[in-house]
Amino acid sequence: MSCRLHVHRWGTNGPLVLCLHSSGLSGFQWKRLADKVAGDFRFVVPDFLGCGQSPPSPHGLDFRYGEDVEQVVALLDALAEPVILLGHSYGGFIGLKSALQRPQQIRAMAFYEPVMWGGLASYRGVAIGEVVSRFDPEGYLLNRELAGTETWMERFIDYWNGPGSWSAMSVPQRRPMFAIGEKLY
Repeated sequence: MSCRLHVHRWGTNGPLVLCLHSSGLSGFQWKRLADKVAGDFRFVVPDFLGCGQSPPSPHGLDFRYGEDVEQVVALLDALAEPVILLGHSYGGFIGLKSALQRPQQIRAMAFYEPVMWGGLASYRGVAIGEVVSRFDPEGYLLNRELAGTETWMERFIDYWNGPGSWSAMSVPQRRPMFAIGEKLY
């Protein structure tokens, strides 16, 4: 399989660093880091499916995280050397899943807040729907028809960032979030 992700490349010297972004963002999440150390590292930074400049998942609301894992594994296969793998949040989760499939291609790895929601069918024997209902009793986040709506996005953003986070965002900050609402669901 060939990688269909848009890939940013920064830096020209040093070890190769593969950076994986969090939900709702793009590879540009890593640009400031790359700019600070570009003389010492080379960065390969994909935009996940439906994010940044990458194409959307062909499955819409039926997207599964395995699609992003497949794309990252394809990218690892295309690279000619082992990488230092960095990931934040969803990117940490995808990084862990990808590293399991290609351990020989990972030189080192570090993840910040790798999430598990997409990988859980249950948590300690409790169905994932019941786990989510503990912080979303009305069931907005698991309601397919509401996915990506204003109310749904507010619940999602406020869960991860604290009450009032969505309302504190400007319209330009919210716009890219709506573009990936189906994927967030």
